[in-house]
Amino acid sequence: MAFINFVRTAAFHFSTKSVCIPTKFTELVNELETRENVLVQGWISRSQTFGKKSFLKLNDGISCHEIQAVVPRNICKTLFVGSAIRMRGNWLPSKGTEQKMEFLAKECLFVGHPTEIPLVGDCDVMRQFPHIRPKSKAFSAVLRLRSHLTHHIHNFFNSASFFCVDMPLITQNDCEGAGQAFSISSSAKEDFFGTDVNQFLQVSTQLHLEAVANAIPRVYTLGPVFRADNGTGRTHIAEFRMLEVECAFVDSVEEICCLVEDFLDFVVKAINGDKRIEDDFLAYCKAINSNEENEQPKEVGMSNVTKPNNAFDYLTGFRRPFPRVSFSEAVKIVGRSEHEWTKSLSRREEFQLIDAFKGPLFVTHFPAAEKPFYMRRCEAKGQNFEATESFDLLVPQVGELAGGGVREWEADKLSERLPPNSNLDWYVELRRRGHPRSAGFGLGIDRLMQALFGITNIRDTIAFPRWYGHLRC
Repeated sequence: MAFINFVRTAAFHFSTKSVCIPTKFTELVNELETRENVLVQGWISRSQTFGKKSFLKLNDGISCHEIQAVVPRNICKTLFVGSAIRMRGNWLPSKGTEQKMEFLAKECLFVGHPTEIPLVGDCDVMRQFPHIRPKSKAFSAVLRLRSHLTHHIHNFFNSASFFCVDMPLITQNDCEGAGQAFSISSSAKEDFFGTDVNQFLQVSTQLHLEAVANAIPRVYTLGPVFRADNGTGRTHIAEFRMLEVECAFVDSVEEICCLVEDFLDFVVKAINGDKRIEDDFLAYCKAINSNEENEQPKEVGMSNVTKPNNAFDYLTGFRRPFPRVSFSEAVKIVGRSEHEWTKSLSRREEFQLIDAFKGPLFVTHFPAAEKPFYMRRCEAKGQNFEATESFDLLVPQVGELAGGGVREWEADKLSERLPPNSNLDWYVELRRRGHPRSAGFGLGIDRLMQALFGITNIRDTIAFPRWYGHLRC
Protein backbone atom coordinates (compact mmCIF):
# COMPACT_ATOMS: atom_id res chain seq x y z
CA MET A 1 0.00 0.00 0.00
CA ALA A 2 2.93 2.34 0.64
CA PHE A 3 3.88 2.32 -3.05
CA ILE A 4 0.26 2.84 -4.13
CA ASN A 5 -0.09 5.82 -1.80
CA PHE A 6 3.18 7.22 -3.15
CA VAL A 7 1.89 6.96 -6.71
CA ARG A 8 -1.36 8.67 -5.75
CA THR A 9 0.35 11.64 -4.12
CA ALA A 10 3.39 12.10 -6.37
CA ALA A 11 3.19 14.66 -9.15
CA PHE A 12 4.65 12.81 -12.12
CA HIS A 13 5.81 14.49 -15.29
CA PHE A 14 8.38 13.60 -17.90
CA SER A 15 11.02 16.19 -18.63
CA THR A 16 12.41 16.12 -22.15
CA LYS A 17 15.71 17.33 -20.73
CA SER A 18 16.02 14.62 -18.08
CA VAL A 19 15.02 11.61 -20.19
CA CYS A 20 15.84 13.01 -23.65
CA ILE A 21 12.56 12.11 -25.31
CA PRO A 22 12.87 12.72 -29.06
CA THR A 23 10.16 14.35 -31.12
CA LYS A 24 8.14 11.77 -33.04
CA PHE A 25 8.05 12.15 -36.79
CA THR A 26 4.26 11.79 -36.71
CA GLU A 27 4.25 15.16 -34.92
CA LEU A 28 6.76 16.84 -37.19
CA VAL A 29 5.16 15.91 -40.52
CA ASN A 30 2.01 17.79 -39.46
CA GLU A 31 3.88 20.73 -37.93
CA LEU A 32 4.02 23.80 -40.21
CA GLU A 33 5.40 26.20 -37.60
CA THR A 34 9.08 26.77 -36.85
CA ARG A 35 10.37 24.91 -33.81
CA GLU A 36 13.77 25.32 -32.18
CA ASN A 37 15.96 22.93 -30.20
CA VAL A 38 14.25 19.82 -31.54
CA LEU A 39 15.71 16.39 -30.73
CA VAL A 40 15.31 13.74 -33.44
CA GLN A 41 16.62 10.22 -33.80
CA GLY A 42 16.25 7.44 -36.32
CA TRP A 43 17.84 5.69 -39.27
CA ILE A 44 19.03 7.08 -42.59
CA SER A 45 17.07 5.68 -45.52
CA ARG A 46 18.61 7.97 -48.15
CA SER A 47 21.69 10.20 -48.21
CA GLN A 48 22.82 12.74 -50.81
CA THR A 49 25.59 15.33 -50.51
CA PHE A 50 25.60 18.68 -52.30
CA GLY A 51 28.45 21.04 -51.53
CA LYS A 52 28.82 21.49 -47.81
CA LYS A 53 25.55 19.84 -46.83
CA SER A 54 24.13 16.32 -46.66
CA PHE A 55 20.44 15.80 -47.33
CA LEU A 56 19.01 12.83 -45.49
CA LYS A 57 15.74 10.96 -45.39
CA LEU A 58 15.17 9.75 -41.83
CA ASN A 59 12.67 7.33 -40.33
CA ASP A 60 12.22 6.88 -36.59
CA GLY A 61 10.56 3.43 -36.70
CA ILE A 62 7.58 4.65 -34.67
CA SER A 63 5.58 5.24 -37.84
CA CYS A 64 6.02 5.00 -41.59
CA HIS A 65 6.64 8.75 -41.86
CA GLU A 66 9.99 10.15 -42.93
CA ILE A 67 11.45 13.64 -42.65
CA GLN A 68 14.18 15.42 -44.55
CA ALA A 69 17.20 16.41 -42.49
CA VAL A 70 19.84 18.86 -43.68
CA VAL A 71 23.21 18.22 -42.01
CA PRO A 72 26.13 20.65 -42.55
CA ARG A 73 29.31 18.67 -43.20
CA ASN A 74 31.17 20.49 -40.42
CA ILE A 75 28.77 18.78 -37.99
CA CYS A 76 29.10 15.28 -39.42
CA LYS A 77 31.19 14.47 -42.48
CA THR A 78 30.35 10.83 -43.13
CA LEU A 79 26.80 9.53 -43.26
CA PHE A 80 25.64 6.24 -44.76
CA VAL A 81 22.29 4.68 -45.58
CA GLY A 82 21.39 2.48 -42.62
CA SER A 83 23.21 4.59 -40.03
CA ALA A 84 21.50 5.26 -36.71
CA ILE A 85 21.69 8.95 -35.84
CA ARG A 86 20.60 11.36 -33.12
CA MET A 87 20.67 15.14 -33.64
CA ARG A 88 19.49 18.44 -32.25
CA GLY A 89 18.40 21.26 -34.48
CA ASN A 90 15.53 23.36 -35.74
CA TRP A 91 12.35 22.55 -37.66
CA LEU A 92 12.15 25.09 -40.46
CA PRO A 93 10.37 25.84 -43.75
CA SER A 94 12.09 23.90 -46.52
CA LYS A 95 13.91 25.59 -49.36
CA GLY A 96 13.13 22.63 -51.61
CA THR A 97 9.89 21.74 -53.36
CA GLU A 98 9.43 18.13 -52.22
CA GLN A 99 8.42 19.02 -48.66
CA LYS A 100 7.09 22.04 -46.80
CA MET A 101 9.28 21.66 -43.72
CA GLU A 102 12.67 20.12 -42.94
CA PHE A 103 15.04 19.57 -40.04
CA LEU A 104 18.26 21.62 -39.96
CA ALA A 105 20.84 19.93 -37.73
CA LYS A 106 22.84 22.07 -35.30
CA GLU A 107 24.45 19.28 -33.30
CA CYS A 108 25.11 15.61 -34.05
CA LEU A 109 24.89 13.66 -30.78
CA PHE A 110 25.42 10.13 -32.06
CA VAL A 111 26.03 8.18 -35.25
CA GLY A 112 26.06 4.39 -35.45
CA HIS A 113 27.47 3.41 -38.83
CA PRO A 114 26.61 0.04 -40.39
CA THR A 115 29.58 -2.23 -41.07
CA GLU A 116 27.60 -4.70 -43.18
CA ILE A 117 26.03 -4.23 -46.60
CA PRO A 118 22.22 -3.95 -46.29
CA LEU A 119 20.56 -7.28 -46.96
CA VAL A 120 18.24 -7.40 -49.96
CA GLY A 121 16.46 -10.50 -51.20
CA ASP A 122 13.13 -12.06 -51.98
CA CYS A 123 10.70 -13.18 -49.29
CA ASP A 124 12.26 -16.63 -48.96
CA VAL A 125 15.73 -15.16 -48.47
CA MET A 126 14.59 -12.61 -45.90
CA ARG A 127 12.86 -15.26 -43.80
CA GLN A 128 16.25 -16.87 -43.30
CA PHE A 129 17.39 -13.69 -41.51
CA PRO A 130 14.56 -12.81 -39.13
CA HIS A 131 16.86 -10.64 -37.00
CA ILE A 132 17.43 -8.34 -40.01
CA ARG A 133 13.97 -8.46 -41.57
CA PRO A 134 12.48 -5.72 -39.30
CA LYS A 135 14.84 -3.29 -41.08
CA SER A 136 12.68 -3.53 -44.20
CA LYS A 137 9.98 -0.89 -44.61
CA ALA A 138 7.35 -3.49 -45.39
CA PHE A 139 7.99 -5.72 -42.42
CA SER A 140 8.40 -2.90 -39.90
CA ALA A 141 4.99 -1.68 -41.09
CA VAL A 142 3.55 -5.16 -40.51
CA LEU A 143 4.93 -5.25 -36.96
CA ARG A 144 3.35 -1.89 -36.19
CA LEU A 145 0.05 -3.06 -37.72
CA ARG A 146 0.17 -6.09 -35.46
CA SER A 147 0.78 -3.95 -32.39
CA HIS A 148 -2.13 -1.63 -33.22
CA LEU A 149 -4.39 -4.62 -33.90
CA THR A 150 -3.50 -6.17 -30.53
CA HIS A 151 -4.37 -2.89 -28.82
CA HIS A 152 -7.85 -2.89 -30.40
CA ILE A 153 -8.37 -6.55 -29.46
CA HIS A 154 -7.77 -5.76 -25.80
CA ASN A 155 -10.03 -2.72 -26.08
CA PHE A 156 -12.93 -4.88 -27.26
CA PHE A 157 -12.70 -7.37 -24.42
CA ASN A 158 -12.20 -4.64 -21.85
CA SER A 159 -15.34 -2.88 -23.11
CA ALA A 160 -17.27 -6.19 -22.98
CA SER A 161 -16.30 -6.83 -19.30
CA PHE A 162 -13.88 -9.67 -20.01
CA PHE A 163 -10.81 -10.29 -17.87
CA CYS A 164 -7.44 -11.09 -19.42
CA VAL A 165 -5.76 -14.07 -17.74
CA ASP A 166 -2.21 -15.33 -18.29
CA MET A 167 -2.11 -19.04 -19.07
CA PRO A 168 0.75 -21.56 -18.61
CA LEU A 169 2.96 -22.57 -21.53
CA ILE A 170 3.97 -25.89 -19.94
CA THR A 171 1.27 -28.47 -19.33
CA GLN A 172 0.63 -32.15 -18.63
CA ASN A 173 -2.09 -32.32 -21.25
CA ASP A 174 -2.41 -32.49 -25.01
CA CYS A 175 -5.60 -30.42 -25.16
CA GLU A 176 -6.66 -31.34 -28.67
CA GLY A 177 -5.58 -34.97 -28.38
CA ALA A 178 -4.28 -34.90 -31.96
CA GLY A 179 -0.69 -35.85 -31.18
CA GLN A 180 0.69 -32.47 -32.32
CA ALA A 181 2.14 -31.44 -28.96
CA PHE A 182 5.84 -30.75 -28.41
CA SER A 183 7.31 -32.80 -25.56
CA ILE A 184 9.87 -30.96 -23.43
CA SER A 185 12.62 -32.00 -21.05
CA SER A 186 14.92 -30.38 -18.51
CA SER A 187 18.71 -30.39 -18.44
CA ALA A 188 18.50 -31.32 -14.75
CA LYS A 189 19.47 -34.93 -13.99
CA GLU A 190 16.46 -35.52 -11.77
CA ASP A 191 12.88 -35.37 -12.99
CA PHE A 192 12.19 -31.66 -12.72
CA PHE A 193 8.40 -31.90 -12.31
CA GLY A 194 8.42 -35.31 -10.66
CA THR A 195 8.40 -38.86 -11.96
CA ASP A 196 6.03 -40.02 -14.69
CA VAL A 197 4.80 -36.50 -15.43
CA ASN A 198 4.03 -35.63 -19.04
CA GLN A 199 5.54 -32.33 -20.12
CA PHE A 200 4.20 -30.55 -23.20
CA LEU A 201 4.17 -27.09 -24.67
CA GLN A 202 0.62 -25.80 -24.86
CA VAL A 203 -1.38 -26.68 -27.95
CA SER A 204 -4.31 -24.72 -26.55
CA THR A 205 -4.94 -23.06 -23.19
CA GLN A 206 -8.68 -23.68 -23.39
CA LEU A 207 -8.88 -26.29 -20.63
CA HIS A 208 -7.08 -24.04 -18.16
CA LEU A 209 -9.20 -21.09 -19.26
CA GLU A 210 -12.33 -23.11 -18.48
CA ALA A 211 -11.06 -23.56 -14.92
CA VAL A 212 -10.87 -19.78 -14.51
CA ALA A 213 -14.28 -19.30 -16.14
CA ASN A 214 -15.70 -21.49 -13.37
CA ALA A 215 -15.18 -18.48 -11.09
CA ILE A 216 -14.79 -15.45 -13.38
CA PRO A 217 -17.45 -15.83 -16.07
CA ARG A 218 -15.91 -13.88 -18.96
CA VAL A 219 -12.22 -14.48 -19.57
CA TYR A 220 -9.74 -14.47 -22.42
CA THR A 221 -6.04 -14.91 -23.05
CA LEU A 222 -3.73 -13.87 -25.85
CA GLY A 223 -0.47 -15.74 -26.04
CA PRO A 224 1.73 -18.28 -27.79
CA VAL A 225 0.72 -21.86 -28.51
CA PHE A 226 2.73 -24.59 -30.20
CA ARG A 227 1.87 -27.35 -32.65
CA ALA A 228 4.25 -29.93 -34.08
CA ASP A 229 2.81 -29.47 -37.56
CA ASN A 230 5.20 -30.71 -40.24
CA GLY A 231 3.43 -28.81 -43.02
CA THR A 232 5.60 -26.42 -45.02
CA GLY A 233 2.92 -24.47 -46.91
CA ARG A 234 2.12 -20.78 -46.54
CA THR A 235 -0.44 -21.43 -43.77
CA HIS A 236 1.80 -23.52 -41.50
CA ILE A 237 3.85 -22.38 -38.51
CA ALA A 238 4.75 -24.25 -35.34
CA GLU A 239 4.50 -21.32 -32.90
CA PHE A 240 1.73 -18.76 -33.21
CA ARG A 241 -0.42 -16.37 -31.17
CA MET A 242 -3.88 -17.51 -30.23
CA LEU A 243 -6.77 -15.51 -28.85
CA GLU A 244 -8.81 -17.87 -26.66
CA VAL A 245 -12.10 -16.84 -25.07
CA GLU A 246 -14.36 -18.60 -22.57
CA CYS A 247 -17.83 -17.54 -21.43
CA ALA A 248 -19.66 -19.13 -18.51
CA PHE A 249 -23.46 -19.46 -18.46
CA VAL A 250 -23.53 -20.03 -22.22
CA ASP A 251 -24.91 -23.26 -23.70
CA SER A 252 -25.72 -22.17 -27.25
CA VAL A 253 -23.40 -22.29 -30.24
CA GLU A 254 -25.36 -19.40 -31.77
CA GLU A 255 -24.55 -17.19 -28.78
CA ILE A 256 -20.81 -17.78 -29.13
CA CYS A 257 -21.00 -17.19 -32.90
CA CYS A 258 -22.60 -13.82 -32.16
CA LEU A 259 -19.71 -12.98 -29.83
CA VAL A 260 -17.22 -13.71 -32.61
CA GLU A 261 -19.21 -11.44 -34.94
CA ASP A 262 -19.30 -8.68 -32.34
CA PHE A 263 -15.54 -9.00 -31.88
CA LEU A 264 -14.73 -8.80 -35.59
CA ASP A 265 -17.21 -5.97 -36.11
CA PHE A 266 -15.53 -3.96 -33.34
CA VAL A 267 -12.01 -4.66 -34.62
CA VAL A 268 -12.81 -3.80 -38.24
CA LYS A 269 -14.48 -0.52 -37.25
CA ALA A 270 -11.57 0.34 -34.97
CA ILE A 271 -9.09 -0.37 -37.75
CA ASN A 272 -11.03 1.72 -40.24
CA GLY A 273 -10.94 4.63 -37.80
CA ASP A 274 -7.24 4.36 -36.94
CA LYS A 275 -5.08 6.69 -39.05
CA ARG A 276 -1.91 4.94 -37.86
CA ILE A 277 -3.14 1.66 -39.31
CA GLU A 278 -4.17 3.25 -42.59
CA ASP A 279 -0.75 4.89 -42.94
CA ASP A 280 1.17 1.72 -42.14
CA PHE A 281 -1.00 -0.43 -44.40
CA LEU A 282 -0.45 1.91 -47.34
CA ALA A 283 3.28 2.01 -46.56
CA TYR A 284 3.33 -1.80 -46.54
CA CYS A 285 1.59 -1.96 -49.93
CA LYS A 286 3.89 0.70 -51.39
CA ALA A 287 7.03 -1.03 -50.15
CA ILE A 288 6.21 -4.41 -51.67
CA ASN A 289 4.62 -3.26 -54.90
CA SER A 290 6.39 -0.14 -56.08
CA ASN A 291 9.77 1.40 -56.75
CA GLU A 292 9.03 5.05 -56.16
CA GLU A 293 11.19 7.15 -58.48
CA ASN A 294 14.03 4.64 -58.14
CA GLU A 295 14.92 6.10 -54.76
CA GLN A 296 15.85 2.66 -53.46
CA PRO A 297 15.94 -0.83 -54.97
CA LYS A 298 12.47 -2.35 -54.91
CA GLU A 299 11.96 -3.69 -51.44
CA VAL A 300 11.16 -7.35 -51.30
CA GLY A 301 11.27 -9.73 -48.40
CA MET A 302 7.52 -9.89 -47.94
CA SER A 303 4.96 -11.99 -49.75
CA ASN A 304 3.92 -10.45 -53.05
CA VAL A 305 0.35 -9.18 -52.86
CA THR A 306 -1.48 -6.84 -55.16
CA LYS A 307 -2.09 -3.40 -53.72
CA PRO A 308 -5.83 -2.99 -53.06
CA ASN A 309 -7.63 -0.14 -54.83
CA ASN A 310 -8.49 1.25 -51.40
CA ALA A 311 -6.53 0.72 -48.21
CA PHE A 312 -9.09 -1.60 -46.65
CA ASP A 313 -10.61 -3.51 -49.53
CA TYR A 314 -9.75 -6.66 -47.58
CA LEU A 315 -12.13 -5.61 -44.81
CA THR A 316 -15.28 -5.41 -46.90
CA GLY A 317 -15.93 -9.13 -46.53
CA PHE A 318 -16.31 -8.76 -42.77
CA ARG A 319 -19.72 -7.12 -42.87
CA ARG A 320 -22.13 -8.91 -40.58
CA PRO A 321 -24.19 -10.96 -40.12
CA PHE A 322 -22.32 -13.98 -41.48
CA PRO A 323 -24.34 -16.87 -42.92
CA ARG A 324 -24.75 -19.99 -40.74
CA VAL A 325 -24.48 -23.30 -42.57
CA SER A 326 -24.63 -26.70 -40.88
CA PHE A 327 -21.92 -29.23 -41.70
CA SER A 328 -24.56 -31.40 -43.38
CA GLU A 329 -25.54 -28.53 -45.67
CA ALA A 330 -21.91 -27.62 -46.32
CA VAL A 331 -20.91 -31.07 -47.61
CA LYS A 332 -23.87 -31.00 -49.99
CA ILE A 333 -22.79 -27.62 -51.34
CA VAL A 334 -19.25 -28.83 -52.06
CA GLY A 335 -20.66 -31.92 -53.79
CA ARG A 336 -19.51 -34.73 -51.53
CA SER A 337 -20.81 -38.24 -51.91
CA GLU A 338 -22.85 -39.45 -48.93
CA HIS A 339 -20.24 -41.93 -47.62
CA GLU A 340 -17.75 -39.04 -47.19
CA TRP A 341 -20.04 -36.83 -45.16
CA THR A 342 -18.37 -37.34 -41.79
CA LYS A 343 -14.86 -36.38 -42.93
CA SER A 344 -13.60 -32.94 -41.97
CA LEU A 345 -13.64 -30.18 -44.57
CA SER A 346 -10.52 -29.92 -46.70
CA ARG A 347 -8.87 -26.57 -47.34
CA ARG A 348 -10.12 -26.66 -50.93
CA GLU A 349 -13.68 -27.24 -49.71
CA GLU A 350 -13.40 -24.36 -47.25
CA PHE A 351 -12.64 -21.99 -50.10
CA GLN A 352 -15.44 -23.49 -52.18
CA LEU A 353 -17.84 -22.48 -49.42
CA ILE A 354 -16.31 -19.01 -49.10
CA ASP A 355 -16.74 -18.52 -52.83
CA ALA A 356 -20.29 -19.87 -52.75
CA PHE A 357 -21.31 -17.39 -50.03
CA LYS A 358 -19.08 -14.59 -51.35
CA GLY A 359 -17.50 -13.93 -47.97
CA PRO A 360 -17.18 -15.19 -44.40
CA LEU A 361 -19.52 -17.86 -43.04
CA PHE A 362 -19.97 -20.09 -40.01
CA VAL A 363 -20.05 -23.84 -40.53
CA THR A 364 -21.75 -25.41 -37.50
CA HIS A 365 -22.48 -28.80 -35.95
CA PHE A 366 -19.48 -30.80 -37.08
CA PRO A 367 -19.44 -34.60 -36.66
CA ALA A 368 -18.28 -35.73 -33.22
CA ALA A 369 -15.51 -37.80 -34.82
CA GLU A 370 -13.93 -34.61 -36.19
CA LYS A 371 -14.01 -32.52 -33.01
CA PRO A 372 -12.23 -32.83 -29.63
CA PHE A 373 -13.66 -34.90 -26.78
CA TYR A 374 -14.85 -31.87 -24.78
CA MET A 375 -17.38 -30.66 -27.36
CA ARG A 376 -21.03 -31.04 -26.38
CA ARG A 377 -22.77 -33.69 -28.50
CA CYS A 378 -26.12 -33.21 -30.19
CA GLU A 379 -28.27 -34.77 -32.88
CA ALA A 380 -27.72 -33.90 -36.53
CA LYS A 381 -31.23 -33.53 -37.88
CA GLY A 382 -31.90 -35.86 -40.76
CA GLN A 383 -28.39 -37.37 -40.67
CA ASN A 384 -27.01 -40.63 -39.37
CA PHE A 385 -24.05 -39.24 -37.44
CA GLU A 386 -23.57 -37.73 -33.99
CA ALA A 387 -22.91 -34.01 -34.23
CA THR A 388 -21.42 -31.42 -31.87
CA GLU A 389 -22.39 -27.94 -30.73
CA SER A 390 -19.41 -26.53 -32.61
CA PHE A 391 -18.47 -24.08 -35.34
CA ASP A 392 -15.66 -22.98 -37.62
CA LEU A 393 -15.52 -19.47 -39.05
CA LEU A 394 -14.29 -19.47 -42.65
CA VAL A 395 -13.02 -16.22 -44.18
CA PRO A 396 -11.38 -15.16 -47.45
CA GLN A 397 -7.59 -15.26 -47.72
CA VAL A 398 -7.06 -17.86 -44.97
CA GLY A 399 -9.95 -20.32 -44.77
CA GLU A 400 -10.54 -21.31 -41.14
CA LEU A 401 -9.97 -18.30 -38.89
CA ALA A 402 -11.71 -19.35 -35.68
CA GLY A 403 -13.25 -22.42 -34.12
CA GLY A 404 -15.16 -23.17 -30.97
CA GLY A 405 -18.37 -24.34 -29.43
CA VAL A 406 -20.18 -25.46 -26.32
CA ARG A 407 -18.27 -27.55 -23.76
CA GLU A 408 -19.63 -30.85 -22.46
CA TRP A 409 -21.10 -30.13 -19.03
CA GLU A 410 -21.96 -33.66 -17.87
CA ALA A 411 -19.06 -35.16 -15.92
CA ASP A 412 -19.92 -38.80 -16.64
CA LYS A 413 -20.08 -38.28 -20.39
CA LEU A 414 -16.85 -36.32 -20.33
CA SER A 415 -15.08 -39.08 -18.36
CA GLU A 416 -16.11 -41.66 -20.94
CA ARG A 417 -14.51 -39.67 -23.75
CA LEU A 418 -11.18 -38.81 -22.12
CA PRO A 419 -8.17 -39.85 -24.23
CA PRO A 420 -6.04 -42.63 -22.67
CA ASN A 421 -3.41 -41.43 -20.17
CA SER A 422 -4.64 -37.87 -20.53
CA ASN A 423 -4.21 -36.78 -16.88
CA LEU A 424 -7.43 -34.81 -17.16
CA ASP A 425 -9.25 -35.85 -13.99
CA TRP A 426 -8.91 -32.25 -12.83
CA TYR A 427 -10.79 -31.10 -15.94
CA VAL A 428 -13.68 -33.48 -15.23
CA GLU A 429 -13.73 -32.33 -11.61
CA LEU A 430 -14.64 -28.82 -12.75
CA ARG A 431 -18.10 -30.20 -13.60
CA ARG A 432 -18.57 -31.18 -9.96
CA ARG A 433 -17.69 -27.75 -8.59
CA GLY A 434 -20.75 -25.69 -9.41
CA HIS A 435 -20.16 -25.76 -13.15
CA PRO A 436 -22.20 -23.03 -14.94
CA ARG A 437 -21.94 -24.52 -18.47
CA SER A 438 -19.68 -22.65 -20.85
CA ALA A 439 -18.71 -22.05 -24.44
CA GLY A 440 -15.77 -20.42 -26.13
CA PHE A 441 -13.58 -20.08 -29.16
CA GLY A 442 -10.01 -19.78 -30.36
CA LEU A 443 -8.83 -17.41 -33.09
CA GLY A 444 -5.35 -17.25 -34.61
CA ILE A 445 -3.94 -13.72 -34.51
CA ASP A 446 -1.50 -14.49 -37.32
CA ARG A 447 -4.34 -15.61 -39.58
CA LEU A 448 -6.36 -12.57 -38.56
CA MET A 449 -3.46 -10.44 -39.78
CA GLN A 450 -3.58 -12.27 -43.10
CA ALA A 451 -7.33 -11.88 -43.42
CA LEU A 452 -7.41 -8.17 -42.55
CA PHE A 453 -4.38 -7.00 -44.49
CA GLY A 454 -4.10 -9.48 -47.35
CA ILE A 455 -0.74 -10.96 -46.31
CA THR A 456 -0.25 -14.10 -48.35
CA ASN A 457 2.17 -16.06 -46.16
CA ILE A 458 1.51 -16.50 -42.45
CA ARG A 459 5.27 -16.40 -41.77
CA ASP A 460 5.24 -12.77 -42.85
CA THR A 461 2.91 -11.76 -40.01
CA ILE A 462 5.23 -12.58 -37.09
CA ALA A 463 8.72 -11.37 -36.21
CA PHE A 464 10.40 -14.73 -35.60
CA PRO A 465 8.44 -17.50 -37.36
CA ARG A 466 9.15 -21.15 -36.57
CA TRP A 467 8.10 -23.97 -38.86
CA TYR A 468 9.07 -27.51 -39.79
CA GLY A 469 12.78 -27.62 -40.62
CA HIS A 470 13.30 -23.96 -39.72
CA LEU A 471 14.44 -22.46 -36.41
CA ARG A 472 16.47 -19.26 -36.57
CA CYS A 473 17.52 -17.02 -33.69
